[in-house]
Amino acid sequence: MIRTLSFASLALVLVAGCSSEDGATVPGTDTGTATDTAVDTATDTGVADTGVADTTTDAPVDTTTPDVAVDGDAAGKIEATTTGTVTGNCMPVIPKDPANITGSLTIKNSTGAAIGPVTAEYGVLKSGGTAFATWKIDKIDLGTIAPGETKSQKWQKTAGTYSSDETKKDGVCDRCGTDVIVEITVFGLGTTSGTPVAAPATKIACAL
Repeated sequence: MIRTLSFASLALVLVAGCSSEDGATVPGTDTGTATDTAVDTATDTGVADTGVADTTTDAPVDTTTPDVAVDGDAAGKIEATTTGTVTGNCMPVIPKDPANITGSLTIKNSTGAAIGPVTAEYGVLKSGGTAFATWKIDKIDLGTIAPGETKSQKWQKTAGTYSSDETKKDGVCDRCGTDVIVEITVFGLGTTSGTPVAAPATKIACAL
């Protein structure tokens, strides 16, 4: 009887030992859970979550409109023309400013938008493509010119404003009978610095 009990106890110990080797809750046994967690975490925080496409910023678009030079002879746009005559009071006693310069400015707006206000305040005399004298204009003011509209205004040099290099004899009385070009600067035609508008060449007519 005692021997039988000993064998039964031994068998119970052996069975318990086997259960401890196969079980999932025995302390100190590596079940593989930690390894799986590490792999999943590394995969979830990959480069795809913080890619370049998520952080790039589109460059700003330049919406400014640059100034456009006006071609005075361009059909379908803006035509700016002027006449110009130059006379000199060159009598025996020559006044300080003997020049008399006059003309008429015409602006034709063939664009689809209003232009202006159109103004002009000064001009130059040219010879051989080079300006040799400057002067002011009794102000031209054509206001706003609607699409398809044409406006004209006569103008004249402001008295006492003719300026040239006296050492080069560029006064009108020094150039009697020579060809010159009258050029005025017109504002309101699409450029911030003004648009030069030149008249056909004319001869300086002097009263002697």
